[in-house]
This record gives sequence, C-alpha cells and structure tokens, in this order.
Amino acid sequence: MKNLFGMLLASSVLFFTSCSKDDNNDPSGPSAEVATSLKQGTWRISSYSDNGTVKTDVYSSFTFTFAANGTVSATNGLLTANGNWKTQRDDGKHELDLIFTTPALFQEIDEDWEIVTQNSTQISLKDVNDAGTETDLLVFTKN
Repeated sequence: MKNLFGMLLASSVLFFTSCSKDDNNDPSGPSAEVATSLKQGTWRISSYSDNGTVKTDVYSSFTFTFAANGTVSATNGLLTANGNWKTQRDDGKHELDLIFTTPALFQEIDEDWEIVTQNSTQISLKDVNDAGTETDLLVFTKN
C-alpha cells in the first residue's frame, strides 16, 4: 500500500509539473499586430546591423511585400527574392520568422527575429546568436 501511495504521489507531481502554459500558440500581442501591419502595403529595410557592422545599403533598395498566405517577396527591379514569413511566440518571445533560401544575399536575414518594438509604420527586430555573443538589428519601415 505504501508503494502504491508513493507511485501515485510521484505520478501526480510529474503530471502537474510537466503541464505548463504553451504560449507558442498564443495569437495575441505584438506577434499578431506585426502580422496585421506587414500585410498592409509594402515595406523597406531602413536599418540593418550585423553584429555592429551596418549593412543597410545592401537591402535598402528592395521593396518587401508580405502576403497573407505566408509568402514574402523582395524586389528592387533587378533582383527578386522569394521566401516565407510568419509571426509566432517562442519561449515567451514574440518573433517574426523570415525564411529565404535564395539568393544567398537574403540568407543573411533568414532568422527568427525577436520583435523589439512595433507600430503600424515601423517594426524593430533583433536576433542574438545562441552563444549570446552576436546581435543583429533589423528595422522595417512602411513605404
């Protein structure tokens, strides 16, 4: 009987401690607001810094269009990059996930960007590498 009680107690503790709120599927907050804003009009990169090195000029000529179906295109009249995008919560952080496989130029901004600030005309993002030693900053501004 003692063993049965111990097993029930251990099972209960395991059950209740393993249950946690899964915030990754929460559609509210900055993630939802960014998704709504991005689908309205076109956007440009007004600032991009790769671990302190300013690279805004590499992307500033591109116009970004974020479609409701999760696709994104960036074009400057000479080059077009197609990819995918989504907003999400991951580990409690609101994120904009940009996915570009080609051209190689756009793989540099292919990240899960944390949403730092946002409003209807500007979205500021950051990405910190896993080691916490490098920080990239990206700002989209509505055209």
